[in-house]
Amino acid sequence: MTEVWQGGALLERRFERKDGKPGGEIVVTYEGGMKDGALPSRLRLVNGWFGYEIAVETLQWQPL
Repeated sequence: MTEVWQGGALLERRFERKDGKPGGEIVVTYEGGMKDGALPSRLRLVNGWFGYEIAVETLQWQPL
């Protein structure tokens, strides 16, 4: 797993298998970044292992 950070906010996580089976990677993009435990308004997951993409929109949240 590798992460991309900017200004203290997590922007992206990438997951790649060491054995390369299946090929490709999973990429999670936190639009606008995730900082201080607050969820981004939208995140996108692209699964290159199984060929699908999903977007999740946060409408409301509260810390537990």
